[in-house]
Amino acid sequence: FSGSLPSELGRLSLMTEHFVFSLNHFTGSLPTELGKITAMTGHFDIYSNKFSGSLPSELGRLSLMTEHFVFSLNHFTGSLPTELGKITAMTGHFDIYSNKFSGSLPS
Repeated sequence: FSGSLPSELGRLSLMTEHFVFSLNHFTGSLPTELGKITAMTGHFDIYSNKFSGSLPSELGRLSLMTEHFVFSLNHFTGSLPTELGKITAMTGHFDIYSNKFSGSLPS
């Protein structure tokens, strides 16, 4: 698949796991509306695409995430949003490697 992710995916607000759009050719920035999928607990994977821009701070609303938050192998830039620190239940696989992030890690 290619193109950008539609903002309408944010309407999947009751989805609890397996939001997987990995290994495609998606481009552009992530829609801020993805932060509305607040019931998500695991497998939010968008690795190995061509996404760019900064990660939306709204992703910090996914505070129930416990595993597989994977944004690796894209072209994200900028600093990591401090709001990601609200994802306190995470026990495994928070992967952001192979991007173009800058700045320091949020404390």
